[in-house]
Amino acid sequence: MPYVLTVEVDTAGAPAPTRSVISFDLPPGGTDTDAVTIARGVRRAFRDAFSTRVRVVSFQEVGMSRDVDLGAA
Repeated sequence: MPYVLTVEVDTAGAPAPTRSVISFDLPPGGTDTDAVTIARGVRRAFRDAFSTRVRVVSFQEVGMSRDVDLGAA
């Protein structure tokens, strides 16, 4: 199942947030809970790397175009 996570990183002095789009696939048997765990880790990695606010713009399972709630797990 392919997923797409879009985040915005607010950095001091920047005129606008930087938007990043991250795509990833899960191995067979992967679940939404697994995808949420990975997405949270990516968000946390951006926050840790840049010591700033990171906002999730969207998180979707591609192919079905289904939004996934990061609070679901």
